[in-house]
Amino acid sequence: MRNKKIFLIIITIATCILFFDVKTILAQPKAATLYIDPATGVYKEEQVFKVKIKVNTGGYRINSARGIINFPKEKLEILDIERGNSIFSLWDSSTHFSNYEGNISFGGGLPAPGFSGNSGEILEISFRAKSTGKVNLDFQEGSVLANDAKGTDILRDLEGAEYNLNKEKVPIPTKKKTEIKRVQAPQITTYPEKLSSTEVFFVEGKADSKLTIILYIEKEGVEPIIATIKVDSDNTWSYVHNRFLRPGKYHIYAKAKNEKGEISAPSKKITLTLERGGVVVLGKFIREEIIYGSIILFLSITLFILLTYFLYNLQKRAKKRMNLLKEIKEANDSVIDGFGLLKEEVSREMKALKDMDITKDHITEKEKEERQKLVNDLIEDLDLIEKIQNYIRKEIGDIEKVLPPIR
Repeated sequence: MRNKKIFLIIITIATCILFFDVKTILAQPKAATLYIDPATGVYKEEQVFKVKIKVNTGGYRINSARGIINFPKEKLEILDIERGNSIFSLWDSSTHFSNYEGNISFGGGLPAPGFSGNSGEILEISFRAKSTGKVNLDFQEGSVLANDAKGTDILRDLEGAEYNLNKEKVPIPTKKKTEIKRVQAPQITTYPEKLSSTEVFFVEGKADSKLTIILYIEKEGVEPIIATIKVDSDNTWSYVHNRFLRPGKYHIYAKAKNEKGEISAPSKKITLTLERGGVVVLGKFIREEIIYGSIILFLSITLFILLTYFLYNLQKRAKKRMNLLKEIKEANDSVIDGFGLLKEEVSREMKALKDMDITKDHITEKEKEERQKLVNDLIEDLDLIEKIQNYIRKEIGDIEKVLPPIR
């Protein structure tokens, strides 16, 4: 009977432990949703439209979210991404898009206390409809991290979007046929066929003077460089990048935009491979890594020499100060000792005079006055010696104070 009670107690404890574990697992929050707004829409071919990536935190506070969205690259093209109205203020290097791979990835966050809401904007994407048909924007992956000590992933749902891209409707002609004028694509006429990472990238082209050029410099795995350029009155345009490009493979193309905001088809795409830069010395090519490494090594050696020289002079200076202090102390001791001997000698003379009976009757008044005067002079000399000793001590102390300190 006793064994049966023990067995029941063990079963009860195990059930409670299991119940609390299950309760803990079920209590993990899974309430956030990443979604695209609008989720549906109808757009015309060549039309530029914008969609937003948003988050619904489900009542929780979050401080980070990331994800990857795929889109059909043959039907859609990303022109730009905007973060101006985003709830996030911090972004990592994963935030970029690629029209060649047909995807956009993002990763951002904000400090505590984080964000809570059902319509938090993360990014705004500008798409251009390239061709007609049904298109889907689908999340490949995603995560939403709670503003807690563990960074719990509270993502529950990923909601994509579906759009219909239609042909632009042509008005029915009345008397004569109406022609639809599309924006003519710009031309790229001049560009470097070979370029290194230590050379400046430039490009030139032609387009109508009333248009604005949008230049795209895309590198796989990196957010594209997008530049807006005004066309000159002679129908030419040019662009010079303001810094060196990193080594790698680049795809470069341009589009034209008119005053109505209509955008042309892309120009002929240019593929450019940037090699690592370097210089030729005595007929041999030296890569930039070796050049930079040599410069860093040279600067490091120079810094080491300067630091050694500084420490050497500091030690030498300290040694000189110690020697100077030693000499001053010896001089001080010698002077004090000399004055001490002089003081003792004067004291003996004065004592000898005091021991003499200057009031004897056989000594004349004049001799008495002379002896008294000599005693008074000796007393004044003792006072003067004492003052000189104190003055010398003070001056030596002042010298020690103005000497540079030892460090």
